[in-house]
Amino acid sequence: MPVLSRVVQGTSRAIRAIRRASPEATVILCDAAENFRASDKRLEMEVARRNLRRYVVMDLLTGRVDRQHPLYSWLSNYGISELDLEWFRTHPQMPDVLGLDYYSHSDWQLDIGDGGGVRQSRSENPAGFNVIARAYYHRYGLPMMMTETSIDGMPINREIWLESTLDRIRSLREDGIPMLGLIWWPLLDQLDWDGALTHRIGKIHRVGLYTLNRQPDGVLHRVETSLVKQFRTAMEAGEERVGKLGKLSYPADIQGDE
Repeated sequence: MPVLSRVVQGTSRAIRAIRRASPEATVILCDAAENFRASDKRLEMEVARRNLRRYVVMDLLTGRVDRQHPLYSWLSNYGISELDLEWFRTHPQMPDVLGLDYYSHSDWQLDIGDGGGVRQSRSENPAGFNVIARAYYHRYGLPMMMTETSIDGMPINREIWLESTLDRIRSLREDGIPMLGLIWWPLLDQLDWDGALTHRIGKIHRVGLYTLNRQPDGVLHRVETSLVKQFRTAMEAGEERVGKLGKLSYPADIQGDE
């Protein structure tokens, strides 16, 4: 928690410094848009806590964490001091655009394990990006972008994922929720992504718009996949593909847990 506090303080000070130096700058802050569900009623409190936990950075940054905040005791008991919380409350910062990073593994299912503990696995019934994006919008009322998305596998898997993602963005925009853009991450296939770069075995993860083909001498050749054309076509189509933001839906003042 003390480390989290320093990271958020650094983010807050950085936003303030950027705006002082370049008032015209647009500040985009990215967040991992995870969602948790459970079919076992015994886990309802844990699901609620985890779904609230995803907002901790933004709630601290925007000065929302006081003694009435549902996670106040959790934060303070694990090491964020009242002095730090008071600093956040008196130095709120709000980005201009909220970026949401959403992948196929962003939806989680909680179950009771054999030993009685909580077991986390990929959701069999994912809430989906639209549900998560709406929750963030209702909470903060900020314009949003999908700042990271991709899926591992064959090009056809990525083509389907991109098309369905564009459909989700279209649905949000048609409902007046300001989704301003999409970033496919990464441009190139990733190496050793499964180990967070803690190992170096050269495993290629097929997630990029451009794939990497290893040659006999070890050189990685960049090869354009069918996604490049698909992405360009969507870009050129503009609002015809992602929907026109003809109205703006003003968020209700709710603190939803999904």
